Amino acid sequence: METAILQYLGPPMMRGPMVLLLQLRLAQLALLPIEGVDGLFGPQTAQAVRALQARMRLPITGALEAELARQLIAGLADDARPELSASSPLSTMASPAGLGAQLRPGLRPTRHPRPRPAERLRAVPADQLPNARPKRIILHWTAGNARASTQDLQHYHFCIEQDGTIRRGNRTIADNDSTADGRYAAHTRQCNTRSVGLALCGMAGAQERPFRAGRAPIREAQIPVLARLAAQICQRYDIPVSRETVLAHGEVQSILKIPQNGKWDPLVLPWRPELSPREVGDLLRAEVAQALASPAADPVGGDEAPGRFPLFINGREVVGGGIPEDGEDWVPLAPLLEATGWQSESPEGLSSVTLTGPAVLIRAGEATAWVDLRTEAGMDLIFLDDLVEELDLSLSIEPDGTRQLKGDPGGGFATLDGTRFQRVTVARGDTLRAIARHHLGDPELWRQIRDPDGQVFNESTARTLAAGIQVLVPVVPAARPAAPTGPMDAAAFAEIAQAVSQLTHRLNKDAAQKAVPIILAACLAEGITDPSHLAYVLATAEHETNFGRQMIEKWGNPPSANQQRYQGRFGNIHAGDGKRFRGRGYVQLTFRDNYRRFGKAIDLPLEDNPDLAAEEETAARLMAIGMGRLGYTRGFPVLATFGSGENFDFTAARRIINGDGNTKTDRYPVPFGQAIGGRAQAYATVLLQRLL
Repeated sequence: METAILQYLGPPMMRGPMVLLLQLRLAQLALLPIEGVDGLFGPQTAQAVRALQARMRLPITGALEAELARQLIAGLADDARPELSASSPLSTMASPAGLGAQLRPGLRPTRHPRPRPAERLRAVPADQLPNARPKRIILHWTAGNARASTQDLQHYHFCIEQDGTIRRGNRTIADNDSTADGRYAAHTRQCNTRSVGLALCGMAGAQERPFRAGRAPIREAQIPVLARLAAQICQRYDIPVSRETVLAHGEVQSILKIPQNGKWDPLVLPWRPELSPREVGDLLRAEVAQALASPAADPVGGDEAPGRFPLFINGREVVGGGIPEDGEDWVPLAPLLEATGWQSESPEGLSSVTLTGPAVLIRAGEATAWVDLRTEAGMDLIFLDDLVEELDLSLSIEPDGTRQLKGDPGGGFATLDGTRFQRVTVARGDTLRAIARHHLGDPELWRQIRDPDGQVFNESTARTLAAGIQVLVPVVPAARPAAPTGPMDAAAFAEIAQAVSQLTHRLNKDAAQKAVPIILAACLAEGITDPSHLAYVLATAEHETNFGRQMIEKWGNPPSANQQRYQGRFGNIHAGDGKRFRGRGYVQLTFRDNYRRFGKAIDLPLEDNPDLAAEEETAARLMAIGMGRLGYTRGFPVLATFGSGENFDFTAARRIINGDGNTKTDRYPVPFGQAIGGRAQAYATVLLQRLL
């Protein structure tokens, strides 16, 4: 074949022996189904070439130079190579029968490479792969941190940690032969029967669009370990490598037609984000492809009996227990409230609309927790992880799957060596540095945190941190030095304030001249120096208080409908708390829980004297601490959550204060997120001009 480039250019398609041999090689690598081996370079072959290019880290074009094609064909197994000449009639190769006639007698092309020796595939001991009847492997990430948590091991058959360690789950592959008894690894919604669940540890806090890898991105080094493990399972159980039998969690809905509520793992690789989900799926399959015969496809889908696990909270049994599903634990709301005496409220009308989906507020005494909510078959279910993390409870899972939740809602306290500590539950993806940043204000203070037994962490023990355990965080941390003020001083503050005042509304000019230097000084003292971050803080102060012109929320007589909803929420448990803990300061700090939390952070009695939050210096500190490291809303997003510099997401950053980014009123011609972001970009220009 004389063509220098093999590619698809539309009809008439390229054809010939080299195309056929290339297709056979692609089929061996599990990149092309055997039905696609027809000697014609069409769209399906081009897609397989793109997957191959992704695997080889070549430019993804779908076209292949003839010389590279010859090198690939050279790797074709001798016993799978058809005896062809350049003059072989391709018309007879277009059908499976014609193709078979061109092969050596008794041989058929296979969609997998020849089996490697078993010892080359041994990722786990043979006794960890019991007699069972799995028919597919589903690949996941845990959405947790670098190591497998107790819950991860309950939901997946195997977890690959970021150092390459393979952790066996609590359920065996044989447990998923039948899901009728409810005792199985519930890794994939309505697709657990005869399915093996493998998970890459990581991707806590990951976001699909725009893509952010979160706090613990999966690593490239985990992929070969995953591939070797999947290959061993394929060989042990005679599972072919195809899109229907080795697939990513995010492909289940499109390939098997089983709804998965928008799951997308693990179809984005942090080190190669330019690859499409299809290309990532094909790449993963290429990594685990084996020379296995393809058995007849089994029917997929159908209803599975929901698994159940016993659940106890401080020794009280929750009748009916919980439901493991899709790698997550869910608990029926009504039995939980009955067992604990807690109360629930819906978020309707509440200003805290940063919730990404349905949620409910659980009130356990003075402690509160926002938890994800879903309704199935008329039953409200809540996400157990949210309950554990937000109420600072400890979670342990017994060998039979029983979940034990213990602790005082809100964390509880302990005193060691004369220092008062708060019990804090480790969330998925948490590190000691992240906990120290959130609770102590400085990630470098992580060594002040103790383990559950009161022992100091070191570099080695810090790496064993697992979600669900409790650590002890000092209530009053050692003082940390003030951050340097950088290139700005009082004269620079005044210059910036003058420039900002020219951009704001005429009624805000005097207020801006006064507030901007105070806010900038507080930000620099907190280590906030990125111009985009500083600009967004200023735009927030402008939106919330007109640069301090309204530092205390006006209280209606009678209260507005929204103000009436303050009562009974976020710690407002006493009569009059709604008004007492109404919005104050540059960010309009609201609710007793927030006054208590931020009072501890700055060592001021805000809960006892809420008006302190409206004082300019205090308000600026609260704003800098809240937007810089503590957070206000669910998930506690802060400035760094949304990037920095030119990559800062000015529109999405509204989530730091509120979830009303899409709200549109007469105040602005565009939604709040765009309006505030636009103001911030204008102020960023001012700051950059001053800094440059």
